[in-house]
Amino acid sequence: KQRVLAINNERALATHELSVAKMNLANRELLQVSTEREKILSTVSHELKTPLTSMIAFTDIVSRNPTGDNAPRNMKHLEIVKRSGDHLLTLINDLLSFNRIGSIDTGLQRDRLEAVDLFDDLSSIMGPILAAKRQTLAIEGVREDQVVQLDRKRIIQALSNLVSNGSKFSPEGSVVLIESNIEEGELQIFIADPGIGIAHELLTELMSDDLQGDSLLVDADLRKAQPQGLGFQIARDIIGAHGGRLSVKSQSGQGTRVSIVIPIGDAA
Repeated sequence: KQRVLAINNERALATHELSVAKMNLANRELLQVSTEREKILSTVSHELKTPLTSMIAFTDIVSRNPTGDNAPRNMKHLEIVKRSGDHLLTLINDLLSFNRIGSIDTGLQRDRLEAVDLFDDLSSIMGPILAAKRQTLAIEGVREDQVVQLDRKRIIQALSNLVSNGSKFSPEGSVVLIESNIEEGELQIFIADPGIGIAHELLTELMSDDLQGDSLLVDADLRKAQPQGLGFQIARDIIGAHGGRLSVKSQSGQGTRVSIVIPIGDAA
């Protein structure tokens, strides 16, 4: 009788331990799901903020000065609002199609355009974002005679993502620098920020072709490890779709320098 009681007690204890183990596993899975959800929301919010901020700022300017001598300037502001709206729609479509391996549909519509117009658009779109932190976007090396053949909307999207990353993780009042040059049939763009940088040990993982979607979703505390992931991945895909390449040099606490090289096609 005592032996049967002991066996029953052992069975009851084993059942209890199994139940506890299952509950702990379920709790860990729920915590992981919650963490990933917070990362996704943080990343998506960051990406949507750039075009929305521009749209709100320029709409506010136009609403304060609807007529009179400001009408021509208002039309220019409305064009920026329209381009930001197009950017936002493209971004939403990208977010919907973005899968676990980080691929997006980067079908291109190449236009022949002057590089100075490209960077003027970028400066206008990013102005309100940088102004919120009293930052400045300095653009150097762009000449009137530089002509490229690129998908204007997609390249601005890529550059906006990279400049936005640089702004977000740099101190107030700082300067995000863009240098541009055309050499041997290639558009060279360098984006440098004085931010908190990227830890050396994760720089190789960041640039890996095998980088997975879940590796890209990083919270603010990990920015020293790698940039805000989805925006960077989208930018890299867009540059790659143009036949270009993107590389990053950075160290923790010493800022980040992104290098972009894109063939300019038949524009020269």
